[in-house]
Amino acid sequence: RLDRIVTGLLCAKGAEAAKNSPTCDVLIVDRSVDVIAPVIHEWTYESMVHDLLDVKNGVYRYKITTNAGEQEKDAVLGDDDSLWTELRHAHIAEVLTTLADKTRAFAHIGPQGTGTRDLTTGQLKRAVEALPRVLEQRAKLSVHASIASEINALLQSCALSEVGRLEQDVVYGDATSKDIAYLFNTLDEKGIRLPMVEKLRLLLCYVASHPQKIDAAEKSRWCKQTGLTASDVD
Repeated sequence: RLDRIVTGLLCAKGAEAAKNSPTCDVLIVDRSVDVIAPVIHEWTYESMVHDLLDVKNGVYRYKITTNAGEQEKDAVLGDDDSLWTELRHAHIAEVLTTLADKTRAFAHIGPQGTGTRDLTTGQLKRAVEALPRVLEQRAKLSVHASIASEINALLQSCALSEVGRLEQDVVYGDATSKDIAYLFNTLDEKGIRLPMVEKLRLLLCYVASHPQKIDAAEKSRWCKQTGLTASDVD
C-alpha cells in the first residue's frame, strides 16, 4: 500500500521533476500500513520506561532507604527534568553508560571527593553556593539510576535482548517460526520463563510480517511451543 502511495505521488508531480528537484512531501498514513511498530520493542530510554515499568501519567514511584526506614517517593519524568530530556531518546545501552559516567563524576564532587581543607575562602564560598544545584542533580541522577537498574534487571531476567534481536530478524525475514520455537525452548532450558505478553508480541511480529504462512498447522505449532490457547492465536 505504501508503495502505491509513493508511486501515485511521483506520477502526480512527474517522475523526472521528482528526481531533479528536492521534495518535502510528508506522508501521513494509517496505522494499518505499519502494524508492527506498536508491538515490537523500542529500545530508547523513554520507550522502555513506559513499556516495562509501571509509570502512570509520567510519574515514577520508587523506594529509598533512610534512617527512618524504607520510604516511597515519586519522581515526575518531564521537561523540568534535565537528565530526562537529555536521555529520553537515547538507546538504553547508551543511557546505562552515561549514567555510570555521571555517577563516577559525582563521586568526586564535595567533601568525599576533593576535600575541603585545601579550598580557599572564595572556592569554599562558591562550593556552598553551588551545593543546592549539586544536590538537586545528584537526586535526579539517583532517580534515573534506579530506573535504569530496574530496566536492566528486567532485560536480564526476561532475556529481552535476545527477544529483541529475534524480533528484528523475524520482521526483516531473516528468521522463521522455527527460530522462535528454538528461542523459547532454549530459554526454558536455562530456567528463564518468558512472560506470556512477550510470546504474544513475537507472535504478532511474525503474523504481521508473514501473513501468508499462518495456517492451521502453524497455529497448532504455536500453541504447542508457547502455551497459548487456540483463541489467543486466532
